Amino acid sequence: MSAAWSMPVEFAPPRLAVVIDKHTYTRELVMASGHVGICVPGAAFADKAYAVGSSSGRDLGAGVFVCAGRTVRAKPLA
Repeated sequence: MSAAWSMPVEFAPPRLAVVIDKHTYTRELVMASGHVGICVPGAAFADKAYAVGSSSGRDLGAGVFVCAGRTVRAKPLA
């Protein structure tokens, strides 16, 4: 996801504020589904995170990689 801007809002409960440009594929998917997933990668994934964030999901197969992890909390958008 190419977030234009993000910041922590609360620590208890944990909350983030994220701005996603309305012209991005990510925004289209979020608005259509009503769901969003936030992944905070560790330093070991910095290069991969940069590569994915620098390309569009519209370009399928353009350096796509998959990582497994655990969901801390999943909740529909209000």
